Amino acid sequence: MPQLALDTDSVVAAVPEAAVVLCTRTDTVVTANDAASRLLGFDPASPPKFSSFLTTQVHQFLVFLDELDTRGQAWTREIELARTDGKSL
Repeated sequence: MPQLALDTDSVVAAVPEAAVVLCTRTDTVVTANDAASRLLGFDPASPPKFSSFLTTQVHQFLVFLDELDTRGQAWTREIELARTDGKSL
């Protein structure tokens, strides 16, 4: 699958909070708004793999995604994200 460039014309760009759209099949950030790239500390022109923000909690994130897929909605405080510089959010 080809690498997708971030789409700054996306509806996500208009969201005032940090927002990221990811492809779980390829572990790529498909689009993110400026607030998300600042919060997570990445260059929008070359986003890292999304799993790099999950530190050691990839398995918990997969369980969360499964719940989201099954129920159509989900919420958790169990998953800690980290910036690209390693600082926890």
